[in-house]
Amino acid sequence: MKMLIKNKNLFLEYNSELNNIIEEIIKLNFIYKINKTLCYFLFHIILIIVCQNNNNINMCTELFLSFHNSKTIIKQELIENLNKFNMSSIKSIDNKNIEDAITETTKFFLFFYLKKNLRLAISLIHEVIFNLITIDKNISPNNICIIYKIFMKEINYCFYNEKLKKEDYYMKIIEICNLSIKMINEWINVKSSINF
Repeated sequence: MKMLIKNKNLFLEYNSELNNIIEEIIKLNFIYKINKTLCYFLFHIILIIVCQNNNNINMCTELFLSFHNSKTIIKQELIENLNKFNMSSIKSIDNKNIEDAITETTKFFLFFYLKKNLRLAISLIHEVIFNLITIDKNISPNNICIIYKIFMKEINYCFYNEKLKKEDYYMKIIEICNLSIKMINEWINVKSSINF
């Protein structure tokens, strides 16, 4: 909130671009059937991203265009998975964890924005989200946010520092996310069986 107040002139300077983003978010609700609470949360996230760096508004605009141009199956699965998140639990997540997760996500999209390949970024973030929804239901929303933040930080480190080929990005996400989630779920299952 402090960031939004500090950057209040942003709304005057980028009024047209922000209106376009609002229209895109409305489309997410009416055309793609993303629930309203999630749409509101996404808009809040975009405001934070833009307030972090005004130039990010171009990336956000391009991100929506890339989403529309993505394969239908990717869009359908991504929306279906996003709608599985319990938005009523957002308030239980620590603000610092949310801000850190947003920062890492922004860094992730910026990497592909500069490479002019946000469609690939959407496919890859879809894989991360798919893994998150398979995590054991006993994990709290705050801990899921922390896990997501750790995943994105590790992914960004690899993408920015390792000389990966385009075809390596997906395998790197599989390596970081799939195996970690499997280990977390197995650990919870073992712990539950011991407790009972």
